[in-house]
Amino acid sequence: IPHSNTRLTRVTIAEEIKLQIDNIAHGGWGVARTDGKVVFVSGAIPGDTVLAQVFQSKKSFAKADAIELIEPSPERRVHIWPAADIDKHPKSRPGGADYGHITPAAQLRYKSQILAESMQKFAKVTVDDDLVKPIGEHDDGWRTRVDLHVDENGIPGPFAERSKNVINVDSLPLATEAINQASIHTQEFFGAERIRVIDNQGEIRLVIDNQKPSTITETAGGIEFQLADKGFWQVHKNAAENLFTAVSEMLDENLLDPRANNHDLFGGVGLLASALLKKDTEAKIISVESDETAVDFASNNLSFAPHARSVESKVDDYLRELTKNNAKLTGATVIMDPPRVGAGRDVMQNLTSMKPAQIIYVACDPVALARDVEFAMQAGYSLQEIKGFDLFPNTHHFEAVVRLTL
Repeated sequence: IPHSNTRLTRVTIAEEIKLQIDNIAHGGWGVARTDGKVVFVSGAIPGDTVLAQVFQSKKSFAKADAIELIEPSPERRVHIWPAADIDKHPKSRPGGADYGHITPAAQLRYKSQILAESMQKFAKVTVDDDLVKPIGEHDDGWRTRVDLHVDENGIPGPFAERSKNVINVDSLPLATEAINQASIHTQEFFGAERIRVIDNQGEIRLVIDNQKPSTITETAGGIEFQLADKGFWQVHKNAAENLFTAVSEMLDENLLDPRANNHDLFGGVGLLASALLKKDTEAKIISVESDETAVDFASNNLSFAPHARSVESKVDDYLRELTKNNAKLTGATVIMDPPRVGAGRDVMQNLTSMKPAQIIYVACDPVALARDVEFAMQAGYSLQEIKGFDLFPNTHHFEAVVRLTL
């Protein structure tokens, strides 16, 4: 076996190399360095020595899968999902639990480190390195929604990491107990391509392909929210409640003007707009969302507030039109929960040009968040507060909430 001083310029696809992992990178990658080059290793963590098989090789870096554990890190544990452990072939490991082999305390530390490093690298802001906190017991069984693909034999399962190979599994350790007891993932669905299994407050619902959606009800902050069973809702059983509370607590009430043009961007079915409205049901707020069905539900969900309304539009188009018309958001509070790619330069620049008093930004990707914070800071905003929440235990994902003010 070539040792870790092997020159990566010689590394070829499928080559096996011995590597010592000394860091972790966003995306769940273990990081090894050899001869000035970087190797990102799936399935490995700091402190591991592994045999890794290269699947991508570039001039300055390579990517590889750990295929054999030579020396384990003290922060490694038996994988919570045996089907995804290192002793299985990389193409046979189901995706979705890429931190399942890491102790709970180390998971939180790695996520906090990645959040701090992202903020420093992209936004040039120094934050504490222990920001990501659990939202309950750090255990399995938190996922209330599971999307599975169906193979040619009609058996549903997750895709393997970085592929569209459906992996038949006998358990779903991240899913709630009710979903596992229903054993839908072991049944046959001939002719289907995809299924969604939902634990709706203890009641199991099954959505197959493009069947007509039905309405379900979820609760957060003491408020009931109706939505389509195919629609977006936070997957962790405690996530919606925690984000509702986090946004509510992070709002600076001294800057909250109920008469201003307050907005909830990427508003979904109205969860975070309701966090503002619970402080003042008379407040004016516009929820902007591109999904027509979600907009209809948001209109109903926000009907308890007389000055709240929901608008169907892409956020970038909506803000571009506002700036084109020289609109101002002076004194406004803006809440935003963009998709994983972040809001982006155009959205942040158009938004900040209208000078809202405060921006509460909910993010599911630390790098996208840090880049958007940098755009806001270039426009004169300051980062006042940041919190991290481990809404996705046993995966590399987590959520962060920040408050920006002028």
